[in-house]
Amino acid sequence: MVNPRSGRLGREISGLNPGYGAWAMATGVMSTGLALYGEHAPSEVLLVIACAAFVLLLVGYTWRIVGYWPQALAGARNPSRAFGYFSLVAATNVVAVRLALAHHSPATLVLGAASVPLWLIPTYAIPGAMFELAPRSSVDLVLPDKLAR
Repeated sequence: MVNPRSGRLGREISGLNPGYGAWAMATGVMSTGLALYGEHAPSEVLLVIACAAFVLLLVGYTWRIVGYWPQALAGARNPSRAFGYFSLVAATNVVAVRLALAHHSPATLVLGAASVPLWLIPTYAIPGAMFELAPRSSVDLVLPDKLAR
């Protein structure tokens, strides 16, 4: 059995960028657009790709959170990376909308319901984690020095 923490796969998962949700999101957008213009065959192909991308990313992000918590937390606290998690929220909804067009109601309902906590976490927890790490000296020490002058 392969050790999930060793080798290239482990390195890739530990460094998985939160913005990769854009892959599933953009593919789903293209699939939806093609479906709305009646181009059903390419739309279906892109839907399968978008769903596969979404599942792969979901597995990867879950693996990262479970197996590489320090790296996942560091990414959530880094403003240049953290807001990339919104691409996963958008991907969830874009894929759900495309599945709704294809009359896959159960999958649409599951993804729609899952998008609520996926949206709440980046919206509230990530900024909170960033403020938690804000240097106290910039507020507690620098500001009083400026006021003393």
